[in-house]
Amino acid sequence: MKAVINEKETKSRYPYLGIREDDQDYTVILFTAKNTGTCVSSNAELSEIGEYATDWGEFKFTPFTGSITLSND
Repeated sequence: MKAVINEKETKSRYPYLGIREDDQDYTVILFTAKNTGTCVSSNAELSEIGEYATDWGEFKFTPFTGSITLSND
């Protein structure tokens, strides 16, 4: 009997952008770890840009495939 193990390097899913959309509201989070990240864009009253949290409920977000441009005002 012969066994060959081919290990592939796995890439962490973090960091990534996740978006949550409800009706007309949206929130985009830069996730850096499970449920942890910073809000980078939002029109929802409950989320502020720059808000950092460790309990975002990541399961409510989907990967964001658009683009975001950050700038200082």
